[in-house]
Amino acid sequence: MVTSGVTLRYARATSMALVALMVLVVSVAPVLGAQQGAAASTAAPSTAAPQTTALMATALDLGGGLVANGEAERYLRVLQLLGVVPQHPVGIRPWTRHELRALTPTAEHPWAARFARPDSGAWRARFVLLRPGARVTWNSSAVEGNDPIWFGRGATVDASAGVRFTLGPLDVQLAPTVSWTQNQAFDLAPNGMTGAGALRDARFPGNIDAPQRFGTVAFTRVDAGNSRVAVDTRFVSMGFSTEPLAWGPARDEPLVVGPNGGGFTHFFLGTGEPLPVGVGHVHLKMLAGRLEQSQWSPEQSGDRSRFGSGLVVTFVPKGVRGLEMGAVRFEHRTWSPGTATVRNALRPFTGIFSDQTNSVNGAENGYAAAFARWAVAPAGFEVYGEYGREDYAGNSRWLLLKPDDLGNLLLGVQRVMRRAGGGLRVVRVELVNAELSSNERGQRGFGVPLPPYLHFGGVLQGHTVNGRFLGSATAYGGAGWRVATDAYTTRGRRSVVVERALLRDWLPVAATAAGRSPEVRYTVRAEWLRFGARAQELGGTAGVSYTLNRNTVTRDDMVNLQIGVRWRGW
Repeated sequence: MVTSGVTLRYARATSMALVALMVLVVSVAPVLGAQQGAAASTAAPSTAAPQTTALMATALDLGGGLVANGEAERYLRVLQLLGVVPQHPVGIRPWTRHELRALTPTAEHPWAARFARPDSGAWRARFVLLRPGARVTWNSSAVEGNDPIWFGRGATVDASAGVRFTLGPLDVQLAPTVSWTQNQAFDLAPNGMTGAGALRDARFPGNIDAPQRFGTVAFTRVDAGNSRVAVDTRFVSMGFSTEPLAWGPARDEPLVVGPNGGGFTHFFLGTGEPLPVGVGHVHLKMLAGRLEQSQWSPEQSGDRSRFGSGLVVTFVPKGVRGLEMGAVRFEHRTWSPGTATVRNALRPFTGIFSDQTNSVNGAENGYAAAFARWAVAPAGFEVYGEYGREDYAGNSRWLLLKPDDLGNLLLGVQRVMRRAGGGLRVVRVELVNAELSSNERGQRGFGVPLPPYLHFGGVLQGHTVNGRFLGSATAYGGAGWRVATDAYTTRGRRSVVVERALLRDWLPVAATAAGRSPEVRYTVRAEWLRFGARAQELGGTAGVSYTLNRNTVTRDDMVNLQIGVRWRGW
Protein backbone atom coordinates (compact mmCIF):
# COMPACT_ATOMS: atom_id res chain seq x y z
CA MET A 1 0.00 0.00 0.00
CA VAL A 2 1.10 3.58 -0.58
CA THR A 3 1.74 5.68 2.48
CA SER A 4 -0.83 8.43 2.80
CA GLY A 5 1.64 11.34 2.61
CA VAL A 6 3.34 10.12 -0.53
CA THR A 7 0.05 9.24 -2.15
CA LEU A 8 -1.49 12.64 -1.53
CA ARG A 9 1.59 14.50 -2.77
CA TYR A 10 1.85 12.78 -6.10
CA ALA A 11 -1.94 12.62 -6.53
CA ARG A 12 -2.28 16.39 -5.99
CA ALA A 13 0.44 17.22 -8.46
CA THR A 14 -0.79 14.66 -10.97
CA SER A 15 -4.39 15.81 -10.80
CA MET A 16 -3.50 19.42 -11.61
CA ALA A 17 -1.44 18.39 -14.61
CA LEU A 18 -3.96 15.93 -15.97
CA VAL A 19 -6.87 18.30 -15.58
CA ALA A 20 -5.04 20.70 -17.88
CA LEU A 21 -4.82 17.99 -20.53
CA MET A 22 -8.57 17.52 -20.46
CA VAL A 23 -9.54 21.19 -20.64
CA LEU A 24 -9.93 21.21 -24.42
CA VAL A 25 -12.21 18.17 -24.54
CA VAL A 26 -14.30 19.30 -21.59
CA SER A 27 -14.66 22.90 -22.78
CA VAL A 28 -15.74 22.15 -26.32
CA ALA A 29 -17.92 19.14 -25.56
CA PRO A 30 -21.16 21.02 -24.71
CA VAL A 31 -20.88 23.21 -27.82
CA LEU A 32 -20.13 20.36 -30.18
CA GLY A 33 -22.78 18.22 -28.57
CA ALA A 34 -25.42 20.88 -29.20
CA GLN A 35 -24.39 21.14 -32.86
CA GLN A 36 -24.72 17.43 -33.51
CA GLY A 37 -28.46 17.25 -32.86
CA ALA A 38 -30.76 14.29 -33.02
CA ALA A 39 -29.10 12.72 -36.07
CA ALA A 40 -25.85 12.27 -34.24
CA SER A 41 -27.60 10.69 -31.28
CA THR A 42 -28.23 7.51 -33.25
CA ALA A 43 -24.48 6.94 -33.57
CA ALA A 44 -23.53 8.17 -30.11
CA PRO A 45 -22.55 5.62 -27.48
CA SER A 46 -25.33 6.16 -24.93
CA THR A 47 -25.16 9.75 -23.76
CA ALA A 48 -28.66 10.49 -25.03
CA ALA A 49 -30.21 8.75 -22.04
CA PRO A 50 -31.84 10.89 -19.34
CA GLN A 51 -29.21 12.65 -17.24
CA THR A 52 -29.69 12.14 -13.51
CA THR A 53 -27.44 11.58 -10.54
CA ALA A 54 -29.16 8.29 -9.78
CA LEU A 55 -27.53 4.92 -9.28
CA MET A 56 -28.52 1.75 -11.10
CA ALA A 57 -28.47 -0.72 -8.22
CA THR A 58 -28.02 -4.40 -9.07
CA ALA A 59 -28.55 -7.57 -7.09
CA LEU A 60 -25.46 -8.98 -8.76
CA ASP A 61 -21.81 -9.13 -7.69
CA LEU A 62 -21.27 -6.79 -4.71
CA GLY A 63 -24.41 -4.77 -5.45
CA GLY A 64 -22.38 -1.53 -5.43
CA GLY A 65 -20.20 -0.15 -8.20
CA LEU A 66 -19.86 -2.54 -11.12
CA VAL A 67 -17.01 -5.04 -10.90
CA ALA A 68 -14.72 -5.23 -13.93
CA ASN A 69 -15.60 -8.42 -15.80
CA GLY A 70 -18.21 -9.28 -13.18
CA GLU A 71 -21.61 -10.88 -13.77
CA ALA A 72 -23.47 -7.57 -14.13
CA GLU A 73 -20.99 -6.06 -16.55
CA ARG A 74 -20.86 -9.13 -18.78
CA TYR A 75 -24.64 -9.34 -18.83
CA LEU A 76 -25.07 -5.67 -19.75
CA ARG A 77 -22.64 -6.20 -22.61
CA VAL A 78 -24.81 -9.04 -23.87
CA LEU A 79 -27.91 -6.82 -23.66
CA GLN A 80 -26.13 -4.15 -25.69
CA LEU A 81 -25.89 -6.54 -28.62
CA LEU A 82 -29.68 -7.05 -28.54
CA GLY A 83 -30.49 -3.34 -28.27
CA VAL A 84 -31.94 -3.74 -24.77
CA VAL A 85 -29.15 -1.52 -23.47
CA PRO A 86 -27.92 1.46 -25.56
CA GLN A 87 -24.67 1.10 -27.48
CA HIS A 88 -21.68 2.04 -25.35
CA PRO A 89 -17.89 1.55 -25.57
CA VAL A 90 -16.37 -1.22 -23.46
CA GLY A 91 -12.71 -0.21 -23.68
CA ILE A 92 -12.63 1.43 -20.22
CA ARG A 93 -14.07 -0.64 -17.41
CA PRO A 94 -15.51 -0.72 -14.84
CA TRP A 95 -18.00 1.82 -16.11
CA THR A 96 -18.44 4.98 -14.07
CA ARG A 97 -21.61 5.81 -12.15
CA HIS A 98 -22.50 8.38 -14.78
CA GLU A 99 -22.17 5.80 -17.55
CA LEU A 100 -24.39 3.34 -15.69
CA ARG A 101 -27.33 5.72 -15.75
CA ALA A 102 -27.43 5.41 -19.52
CA LEU A 103 -26.94 1.62 -19.41
CA THR A 104 -30.15 0.83 -17.56
CA PRO A 105 -32.04 -1.83 -19.58
CA THR A 106 -34.99 -0.37 -21.49
CA ALA A 107 -36.86 -3.57 -22.39
CA GLU A 108 -37.70 -6.94 -20.89
CA HIS A 109 -34.83 -9.35 -20.29
CA PRO A 110 -34.24 -12.50 -18.20
CA TRP A 111 -32.49 -10.81 -15.30
CA ALA A 112 -34.85 -7.84 -14.95
CA ALA A 113 -35.52 -8.73 -11.32
CA ARG A 114 -31.82 -8.24 -10.50
CA PHE A 115 -31.81 -4.60 -11.65
CA ALA A 116 -33.46 -1.66 -9.89
CA ARG A 117 -34.79 1.39 -11.70
CA PRO A 118 -32.83 4.62 -11.14
CA ASP A 119 -34.09 6.80 -8.31
CA SER A 120 -35.00 10.49 -8.60
CA GLY A 121 -31.38 11.60 -8.52
CA ALA A 122 -31.82 13.92 -5.54
CA TRP A 123 -28.71 14.97 -3.59
CA ARG A 124 -29.23 12.80 -0.59
CA ALA A 125 -26.86 10.63 1.39
CA ARG A 126 -27.20 6.91 0.76
CA PHE A 127 -25.45 4.27 2.85
CA VAL A 128 -25.73 0.61 1.90
CA LEU A 129 -24.20 -2.65 2.99
CA LEU A 130 -22.71 -4.46 0.02
CA ARG A 131 -23.65 -8.06 -0.69
CA PRO A 132 -21.28 -10.40 1.18
CA GLY A 133 -19.97 -13.42 -0.64
CA ALA A 134 -17.87 -16.51 -0.05
CA ARG A 135 -16.38 -19.15 -2.32
CA VAL A 136 -14.65 -22.50 -1.85
CA THR A 137 -12.54 -23.98 -4.67
CA TRP A 138 -10.60 -27.25 -4.77
CA ASN A 139 -7.85 -28.30 -7.20
CA SER A 140 -6.87 -31.97 -7.10
CA SER A 141 -3.42 -31.89 -8.69
CA ALA A 142 -2.29 -28.47 -9.91
CA VAL A 143 -2.59 -24.70 -9.64
CA GLU A 144 -5.40 -23.53 -11.90
CA GLY A 145 -7.62 -20.47 -12.12
CA ASN A 146 -7.74 -17.15 -13.99
CA ASP A 147 -8.63 -14.82 -11.13
CA PRO A 148 -7.10 -12.29 -8.70
CA ILE A 149 -7.32 -15.07 -6.12
CA TRP A 150 -4.45 -17.54 -6.35
CA PHE A 151 -6.00 -21.02 -6.45
CA GLY A 152 -3.31 -23.36 -5.15
CA ARG A 153 -3.48 -27.11 -5.02
CA GLY A 154 -6.01 -28.28 -2.46
CA ALA A 155 -8.72 -26.05 -1.00
CA THR A 156 -8.97 -22.27 -1.44
CA VAL A 157 -11.46 -20.09 0.43
CA ASP A 158 -12.12 -16.44 -0.37
CA ALA A 159 -14.69 -13.92 0.84
CA SER A 160 -15.66 -10.29 0.30
CA ALA A 161 -18.03 -7.75 1.86
CA GLY A 162 -18.21 -4.03 2.36
CA VAL A 163 -20.12 -0.78 2.55
CA ARG A 164 -20.88 2.08 0.16
CA PHE A 165 -21.72 5.74 0.75
CA THR A 166 -22.86 8.14 -1.98
CA LEU A 167 -23.80 11.79 -1.89
CA GLY A 168 -24.36 13.50 -5.23
CA PRO A 169 -21.21 12.85 -7.30
CA LEU A 170 -19.27 11.53 -4.29
CA ASP A 171 -18.86 7.76 -4.19
CA VAL A 172 -17.05 5.97 -1.35
CA GLN A 173 -16.89 2.19 -1.42
CA LEU A 174 -14.91 -0.11 0.87
CA ALA A 175 -15.00 -3.74 -0.27
CA PRO A 176 -11.97 -5.71 0.97
CA THR A 177 -11.30 -9.35 0.10
CA VAL A 178 -9.59 -12.11 2.05
CA SER A 179 -8.38 -15.45 0.76
CA TRP A 180 -6.71 -18.55 2.15
CA THR A 181 -5.33 -21.48 0.19
CA GLN A 182 -4.19 -24.82 1.50
CA ASN A 183 -1.26 -24.60 -0.95
CA GLN A 184 -0.41 -28.27 -1.05
CA ALA A 185 2.84 -29.33 -2.70
CA PHE A 186 3.06 -30.31 -6.38
CA ASP A 187 5.89 -30.95 -8.83
CA LEU A 188 7.51 -27.63 -9.75
CA ALA A 189 9.11 -27.07 -13.14
CA PRO A 190 12.90 -26.87 -12.61
CA ASN A 191 14.26 -23.36 -13.19
CA GLY A 192 17.89 -23.90 -12.22
CA MET A 193 17.49 -22.39 -8.75
CA THR A 194 17.30 -23.86 -5.27
CA GLY A 195 15.60 -22.93 -2.00
CA ALA A 196 13.01 -20.16 -2.26
CA GLY A 197 14.30 -19.40 -5.77
CA ALA A 198 12.92 -22.72 -6.99
CA LEU A 199 9.39 -21.34 -6.42
CA ARG A 200 9.91 -18.57 -8.98
CA ASP A 201 8.88 -18.57 -12.62
CA ALA A 202 10.03 -21.66 -14.50
CA ARG A 203 11.54 -19.93 -17.57
CA PHE A 204 12.68 -16.50 -16.39
CA PRO A 205 13.17 -16.71 -12.61
CA GLY A 206 15.31 -13.56 -12.63
CA ASN A 207 13.12 -11.37 -14.83
CA ILE A 208 9.48 -11.63 -13.74
CA ASP A 209 7.49 -11.93 -10.54
CA ALA A 210 5.29 -14.90 -11.49
CA PRO A 211 5.84 -17.62 -8.85
CA GLN A 212 4.90 -21.18 -9.63
CA ARG A 213 3.90 -21.56 -5.99
CA PHE A 214 3.32 -18.96 -3.27
CA GLY A 215 5.49 -20.46 -0.59
CA THR A 216 5.54 -23.94 0.89
CA VAL A 217 2.84 -23.53 3.54
CA ALA A 218 -0.75 -22.34 3.60
CA PHE A 219 -1.04 -18.90 2.01
CA THR A 220 -3.30 -16.05 3.22
CA ARG A 221 -3.87 -12.66 1.61
CA VAL A 222 -5.98 -9.64 2.57
CA ASP A 223 -6.32 -6.63 0.29
CA ALA A 224 -8.59 -3.65 -0.30
CA GLY A 225 -10.40 -5.32 -3.22
CA ASN A 226 -13.03 -3.24 -5.03
CA SER A 227 -12.59 -0.08 -2.96
CA ARG A 228 -12.65 3.48 -4.20
CA VAL A 229 -13.12 7.13 -3.22
CA ALA A 230 -14.26 9.02 -6.28
CA VAL A 231 -16.13 11.99 -7.69
CA ASP A 232 -18.10 11.11 -10.82
CA THR A 233 -19.67 13.73 -13.08
CA ARG A 234 -20.47 13.80 -16.76
CA PHE A 235 -17.22 15.53 -17.70
CA VAL A 236 -14.78 14.28 -15.06
CA SER A 237 -14.33 11.12 -13.02
CA MET A 238 -11.45 11.19 -10.56
CA GLY A 239 -10.34 9.70 -7.27
CA PHE A 240 -8.39 6.92 -5.59
CA SER A 241 -9.05 3.24 -6.13
CA THR A 242 -7.78 -0.29 -5.59
CA GLU A 243 -10.37 -1.99 -7.80
CA PRO A 244 -9.33 -4.28 -10.67
CA LEU A 245 -9.52 -2.71 -14.12
CA ALA A 246 -10.25 -3.94 -17.64
CA TRP A 247 -8.89 -1.86 -20.54
CA GLY A 248 -9.62 -2.84 -24.12
CA PRO A 249 -12.43 -4.95 -25.60
CA ALA A 250 -11.33 -8.40 -24.39
CA ARG A 251 -13.80 -10.32 -22.27
CA ASP A 252 -11.36 -12.76 -20.64
CA GLU A 253 -7.75 -11.99 -21.64
CA PRO A 254 -7.01 -8.23 -21.85
CA LEU A 255 -3.43 -7.84 -23.07
CA VAL A 256 -2.35 -4.71 -21.16
CA VAL A 257 -4.55 -4.12 -18.12
CA GLY A 258 -7.05 -6.73 -16.98
CA PRO A 259 -8.82 -7.78 -13.77
CA ASN A 260 -7.28 -11.27 -13.56
CA GLY A 261 -4.28 -10.00 -11.57
CA GLY A 262 -6.32 -7.91 -9.15
CA GLY A 263 -6.10 -4.18 -8.48
CA PHE A 264 -3.50 -1.86 -7.03
CA THR A 265 -3.55 1.50 -5.25
CA HIS A 266 -3.81 4.30 -7.80
CA PHE A 267 -5.07 7.80 -8.48
CA PHE A 268 -7.20 8.11 -11.62
CA LEU A 269 -8.58 10.91 -13.74
CA GLY A 270 -10.74 10.68 -16.84
CA THR A 271 -13.93 11.66 -18.54
CA GLY A 272 -17.15 10.66 -16.82
CA GLU A 273 -18.66 9.40 -20.06
CA PRO A 274 -17.80 9.52 -23.81
CA LEU A 275 -17.85 13.21 -24.74
CA PRO A 276 -18.76 14.62 -28.18
CA VAL A 277 -15.90 16.15 -30.20
CA GLY A 278 -17.59 16.84 -33.53
CA VAL A 279 -16.43 13.77 -35.46
CA GLY A 280 -17.45 11.36 -32.74
CA HIS A 281 -17.13 10.71 -29.03
CA VAL A 282 -13.93 10.45 -26.97
CA HIS A 283 -13.53 8.72 -23.62
CA LEU A 284 -10.26 8.52 -21.68
CA LYS A 285 -8.75 7.53 -18.38
CA MET A 286 -5.31 8.04 -16.86
CA LEU A 287 -3.84 6.63 -13.69
CA ALA A 288 -0.73 6.74 -11.55
CA GLY A 289 -0.16 4.30 -8.74
CA ARG A 290 2.03 1.99 -6.76
CA LEU A 291 2.46 -1.69 -7.62
CA GLU A 292 3.78 -4.22 -5.13
CA GLN A 293 5.51 -7.54 -5.65
CA SER A 294 5.19 -10.99 -4.13
CA GLN A 295 7.57 -12.38 -1.55
CA TRP A 296 9.09 -14.60 -4.26
CA SER A 297 9.96 -11.83 -6.71
CA PRO A 298 13.47 -11.78 -8.26
CA GLU A 299 13.92 -8.31 -6.72
CA GLN A 300 15.07 -9.14 -3.20
CA SER A 301 17.51 -6.36 -2.29
CA GLY A 302 16.63 -3.06 -3.96
CA ASP A 303 13.43 -1.04 -4.27
CA ARG A 304 10.64 -3.58 -4.31
CA SER A 305 7.75 -1.31 -5.30
CA ARG A 306 7.08 0.23 -8.70
CA PHE A 307 5.51 3.42 -9.95
CA GLY A 308 2.97 2.66 -12.66
CA SER A 309 1.33 5.11 -15.04
CA GLY A 310 -1.29 4.24 -17.62
CA LEU A 311 -3.48 5.78 -20.29
CA VAL A 312 -6.46 4.39 -22.23
CA VAL A 313 -8.42 6.30 -24.88
CA THR A 314 -11.48 5.17 -26.84
CA PHE A 315 -13.02 6.85 -29.88
CA VAL A 316 -16.49 6.20 -31.30
CA PRO A 317 -16.67 7.75 -34.81
CA LYS A 318 -19.77 9.58 -35.87
CA GLY A 319 -21.95 7.80 -38.39
CA VAL A 320 -20.60 4.27 -37.82
CA ARG A 321 -22.90 2.73 -35.27
CA GLY A 322 -21.29 0.24 -32.91
CA LEU A 323 -17.68 0.89 -33.94
CA GLU A 324 -15.16 1.60 -31.19
CA MET A 325 -11.41 2.15 -31.54
CA GLY A 326 -8.79 2.83 -28.89
CA ALA A 327 -5.29 2.57 -27.54
CA VAL A 328 -3.67 1.62 -24.23
CA ARG A 329 -0.23 2.28 -22.78
CA PHE A 330 1.24 1.31 -19.42
CA GLU A 331 4.68 2.10 -17.97
CA HIS A 332 6.54 0.70 -14.96
CA ARG A 333 9.57 2.13 -13.19
CA THR A 334 11.22 1.34 -9.89
CA TRP A 335 9.71 3.25 -6.95
CA SER A 336 12.38 5.30 -5.21
CA PRO A 337 12.52 8.77 -3.63
CA GLY A 338 11.46 11.35 -6.21
CA THR A 339 9.72 8.83 -8.50
CA ALA A 340 6.15 9.99 -7.87
CA THR A 341 6.30 13.07 -10.11
CA VAL A 342 4.02 14.67 -12.67
CA ARG A 343 6.60 13.91 -15.36
CA ASN A 344 6.49 10.18 -14.62
CA ALA A 345 2.70 10.25 -14.34
CA LEU A 346 2.57 11.69 -17.89
CA ARG A 347 5.07 9.12 -19.19
CA PRO A 348 2.47 7.31 -21.40
CA PHE A 349 2.42 10.44 -23.62
CA THR A 350 6.16 10.37 -24.39
CA GLY A 351 9.15 8.32 -25.49
CA ILE A 352 8.22 5.35 -27.69
CA PHE A 353 11.78 4.94 -29.03
CA SER A 354 15.01 3.87 -27.38
CA ASP A 355 18.28 3.17 -29.20
CA GLN A 356 20.14 2.05 -26.05
CA THR A 357 22.14 5.32 -25.99
CA ASN A 358 19.75 7.34 -23.85
CA SER A 359 17.86 6.86 -20.61
CA VAL A 360 14.36 7.02 -22.05
CA ASN A 361 13.52 3.52 -20.91
CA GLY A 362 16.66 2.36 -19.15
CA ALA A 363 14.84 1.73 -15.87
CA GLU A 364 11.37 1.11 -17.28
CA ASN A 365 9.14 -1.58 -18.67
CA GLY A 366 6.53 -0.49 -21.19
CA TYR A 367 3.60 -2.13 -22.95
CA ALA A 368 1.15 -0.64 -25.44
CA ALA A 369 -1.76 -1.85 -27.56
CA ALA A 370 -4.32 -0.69 -30.09
CA PHE A 371 -7.80 -2.18 -30.24
CA ALA A 372 -11.11 -2.07 -32.07
CA ARG A 373 -14.60 -3.46 -31.56
CA TRP A 374 -17.65 -3.54 -33.79
CA ALA A 375 -20.97 -4.32 -32.11
CA VAL A 376 -23.94 -4.94 -34.41
CA ALA A 377 -27.16 -4.35 -32.49
CA PRO A 378 -29.88 -5.53 -32.33
CA ALA A 379 -28.49 -8.34 -34.49
CA GLY A 380 -26.68 -9.72 -31.42
CA PHE A 381 -23.13 -9.85 -32.76
CA GLU A 382 -19.76 -8.33 -31.92
CA VAL A 383 -16.20 -8.86 -33.10
CA TYR A 384 -13.13 -7.31 -31.52
CA GLY A 385 -9.37 -7.40 -31.63
CA GLU A 386 -6.35 -6.05 -29.77
CA TYR A 387 -2.73 -5.87 -30.92
CA GLY A 388 -0.15 -5.37 -28.19
CA ARG A 389 3.56 -4.68 -28.27
CA GLU A 390 6.11 -5.20 -25.52
CA ASP A 391 9.15 -2.93 -25.19
CA TYR A 392 10.24 0.05 -27.31
CA ALA A 393 11.29 0.37 -30.94
CA GLY A 394 14.87 1.52 -31.53
CA ASN A 395 13.77 4.29 -33.91
CA SER A 396 11.07 5.12 -36.46
CA ARG A 397 12.79 3.07 -39.18
CA TRP A 398 12.91 0.01 -36.94
CA LEU A 399 9.23 0.47 -36.15
CA LEU A 400 8.35 0.60 -39.86
CA LEU A 401 10.49 -2.45 -40.64
CA LYS A 402 9.32 -4.54 -37.71
CA PRO A 403 5.94 -3.39 -36.36
CA ASP A 404 5.35 -6.96 -35.13
CA ASP A 405 8.57 -7.16 -33.11
CA LEU A 406 7.60 -8.54 -29.68
CA GLY A 407 3.98 -8.22 -30.78
CA ASN A 408 0.96 -10.24 -29.65
CA LEU A 409 -2.60 -10.53 -30.85
CA LEU A 410 -6.05 -11.08 -29.35
CA LEU A 411 -9.21 -11.76 -31.35
CA GLY A 412 -12.75 -12.35 -30.10
CA VAL A 413 -16.31 -12.77 -31.28
CA GLN A 414 -19.62 -13.01 -29.41
CA ARG A 415 -23.05 -13.97 -30.72
CA VAL A 416 -26.29 -13.55 -28.73
CA MET A 417 -29.58 -15.24 -29.63
CA ARG A 418 -33.01 -15.14 -28.03
CA ARG A 419 -34.47 -18.44 -26.90
CA ALA A 420 -38.02 -19.64 -26.52
CA GLY A 421 -39.42 -18.60 -23.16
CA GLY A 422 -37.49 -15.34 -23.02
CA GLY A 423 -34.01 -16.71 -22.33
CA LEU A 424 -30.77 -15.81 -24.06
CA ARG A 425 -28.07 -17.98 -25.61
CA VAL A 426 -24.51 -16.65 -26.01
CA VAL A 427 -21.74 -18.27 -28.05
CA ARG A 428 -18.29 -16.70 -27.69
CA VAL A 429 -14.74 -17.33 -28.82
CA GLU A 430 -11.54 -15.60 -27.75
CA LEU A 431 -7.97 -16.43 -28.75
CA VAL A 432 -4.53 -15.05 -27.88
CA ASN A 433 -1.23 -15.53 -29.66
CA ALA A 434 1.95 -14.01 -28.24
CA GLU A 435 4.56 -16.38 -29.64
CA LEU A 436 7.64 -14.66 -31.05
CA SER A 437 9.03 -15.89 -34.33
CA SER A 438 12.44 -17.58 -34.32
CA ASN A 439 13.71 -14.90 -36.71
CA GLU A 440 12.95 -12.10 -34.26
CA ARG A 441 14.45 -14.05 -31.39
CA GLY A 442 17.70 -14.44 -33.27
CA GLN A 443 17.98 -10.77 -34.21
CA ARG A 444 17.38 -9.77 -30.60
CA GLY A 445 20.07 -12.14 -29.38
CA PHE A 446 17.75 -14.72 -27.84
CA GLY A 447 17.81 -18.37 -28.77
CA VAL A 448 14.61 -19.24 -26.91
CA PRO A 449 10.96 -18.16 -27.20
CA LEU A 450 10.47 -14.77 -25.55
CA PRO A 451 7.05 -14.04 -24.01
CA PRO A 452 5.60 -10.58 -23.30
CA TYR A 453 5.69 -8.79 -19.93
CA LEU A 454 9.44 -9.27 -19.33
CA HIS A 455 12.11 -6.63 -18.73
CA PHE A 456 15.85 -7.33 -18.72
CA GLY A 457 16.76 -4.15 -16.90
CA GLY A 458 15.76 -2.38 -13.71
CA VAL A 459 12.14 -3.55 -13.40
CA LEU A 460 12.66 -7.20 -12.56
CA GLN A 461 9.03 -7.82 -11.60
CA GLY A 462 7.84 -7.43 -15.19
CA HIS A 463 4.22 -6.56 -16.01
CA THR A 464 2.79 -7.99 -12.79
CA VAL A 465 1.27 -6.99 -9.47
CA ASN A 466 1.64 -9.09 -6.30
CA GLY A 467 2.93 -12.00 -8.35
CA ARG A 468 -0.03 -12.01 -10.77
CA PHE A 469 -0.12 -10.79 -14.38
CA LEU A 470 -1.57 -7.36 -15.04
CA GLY A 471 -2.36 -8.57 -18.54
CA SER A 472 -2.99 -12.08 -19.86
CA ALA A 473 -1.42 -15.15 -18.27
CA THR A 474 -2.28 -17.01 -21.48
CA ALA A 475 -0.24 -14.52 -23.51
CA TYR A 476 2.74 -15.07 -21.23
CA GLY A 477 2.49 -18.82 -21.79
CA GLY A 478 2.51 -18.25 -25.54
CA ALA A 479 -0.95 -18.86 -26.97
CA GLY A 480 -4.41 -20.16 -26.19
CA TRP A 481 -8.09 -20.04 -27.02
CA ARG A 482 -11.44 -20.28 -25.25
CA VAL A 483 -14.79 -21.39 -26.73
CA ALA A 484 -17.87 -21.08 -24.53
CA THR A 485 -21.63 -20.93 -24.48
CA ASP A 486 -23.83 -19.22 -21.87
CA ALA A 487 -27.54 -19.70 -21.25
CA TYR A 488 -29.31 -16.87 -19.38
CA THR A 489 -32.75 -17.48 -17.89
CA THR A 490 -34.82 -15.91 -15.13
CA ARG A 491 -33.35 -18.51 -12.78
CA GLY A 492 -29.69 -17.65 -13.49
CA ARG A 493 -26.92 -18.73 -15.86
CA ARG A 494 -25.40 -21.97 -17.14
CA SER A 495 -22.12 -22.05 -19.05
CA VAL A 496 -19.88 -24.61 -20.71
CA VAL A 497 -16.28 -23.61 -21.45
CA VAL A 498 -13.57 -25.38 -23.46
CA GLU A 499 -10.02 -23.99 -23.28
CA ARG A 500 -6.55 -24.69 -24.63
CA ALA A 501 -3.42 -22.97 -23.29
CA LEU A 502 0.26 -23.34 -24.07
CA LEU A 503 1.83 -23.10 -20.61
CA ARG A 504 5.52 -23.25 -21.58
CA ASP A 505 7.59 -24.70 -24.40
CA TRP A 506 11.10 -24.75 -22.93
CA LEU A 507 12.98 -24.66 -19.62
CA PRO A 508 16.43 -23.26 -18.75
CA VAL A 509 17.69 -26.67 -17.60
CA ALA A 510 18.89 -29.80 -19.34
CA ALA A 511 16.29 -32.14 -20.77
CA THR A 512 15.35 -35.32 -18.94
CA ALA A 513 15.89 -38.74 -20.46
CA ALA A 514 12.33 -38.58 -21.78
CA GLY A 515 13.09 -35.33 -23.64
CA ARG A 516 11.32 -31.97 -23.75
CA SER A 517 8.00 -31.14 -25.39
CA PRO A 518 5.64 -28.14 -25.09
CA GLU A 519 3.41 -28.20 -22.01
CA VAL A 520 -0.20 -27.75 -23.15
CA ARG A 521 -3.39 -27.80 -21.06
CA TYR A 522 -6.91 -28.57 -22.28
CA THR A 523 -9.83 -27.78 -19.96
CA VAL A 524 -13.56 -28.48 -20.04
CA ARG A 525 -15.57 -26.67 -17.37
CA ALA A 526 -19.23 -26.27 -16.48
CA GLU A 527 -20.46 -23.24 -14.53
CA TRP A 528 -23.82 -22.46 -13.02
CA LEU A 529 -25.42 -19.56 -11.19
CA ARG A 530 -28.80 -19.95 -9.51
CA PHE A 531 -30.86 -17.07 -8.10
CA GLY A 532 -32.53 -17.59 -4.76
CA ALA A 533 -34.93 -15.72 -2.52
CA ARG A 534 -34.18 -12.20 -1.26
CA ALA A 535 -31.53 -11.55 -3.93
CA GLN A 536 -29.36 -14.43 -2.79
CA GLU A 537 -27.50 -16.58 -5.28
CA LEU A 538 -25.64 -19.86 -5.37
CA GLY A 539 -23.05 -20.81 -7.94
CA GLY A 540 -20.58 -23.50 -8.77
CA THR A 541 -17.98 -24.82 -11.18
CA ALA A 542 -16.90 -28.32 -12.09
CA GLY A 543 -14.05 -28.84 -14.51
CA VAL A 544 -11.41 -31.27 -15.64
CA SER A 545 -8.12 -30.38 -17.30
CA TYR A 546 -5.63 -32.59 -19.06
CA THR A 547 -2.04 -31.35 -19.21
CA LEU A 548 0.24 -32.87 -21.82
CA ASN A 549 3.96 -33.01 -21.04
CA ARG A 550 3.83 -31.65 -17.48
CA ASN A 551 6.82 -29.38 -16.83
CA THR A 552 7.77 -30.03 -20.52
CA VAL A 553 8.68 -33.68 -19.80
CA THR A 554 7.59 -35.65 -22.84
CA ARG A 555 4.53 -37.88 -22.19
CA ASP A 556 4.41 -37.04 -18.48
CA ASP A 557 0.72 -36.10 -18.55
CA MET A 558 -1.53 -35.02 -15.68
CA VAL A 559 -5.24 -34.69 -14.88
CA ASN A 560 -6.60 -32.00 -12.57
CA LEU A 561 -10.14 -31.77 -11.21
CA GLN A 562 -11.48 -28.41 -10.08
CA ILE A 563 -14.69 -28.08 -8.09
CA GLY A 564 -16.04 -24.87 -6.61
CA VAL A 565 -19.14 -23.51 -4.90
CA ARG A 566 -20.01 -19.92 -4.04
CA TRP A 567 -22.70 -17.94 -2.28
CA ARG A 568 -23.63 -14.29 -2.23
CA GLY A 569 -26.48 -12.50 -0.38
CA TRP A 570 -28.46 -10.58 0.82
